[in-house]
Amino acid sequence: MGDPVSYDGFRDFIDRHAAFLILSHQDPDGDALGSSLGLQAALRDRGKRAVTANESPVPESLRFLPGWDSVRLAADVAADVAADVAAPFGA
Repeated sequence: MGDPVSYDGFRDFIDRHAAFLILSHQDPDGDALGSSLGLQAALRDRGKRAVTANESPVPESLRFLPGWDSVRLAADVAADVAADVAAPFGA
């Protein structure tokens, strides 16, 4: 991957867009789903439209996470930007 993005660069990116589709890997684990839902909450706090989606339903074991019931199937949503929270930073 390329160079790390600065905080200001990331914030500018967020500010330039209105809608985000947040995706992770199929059959998400707690890390993938938790970070997706955290990003969704942070974006919504900034007044953005944010949707977390996945190819598979939220596993029963993760349905305690705040916002789990807002996760949609990926085929059912559309947005301006997609953020992959499963990709290792700087890898």
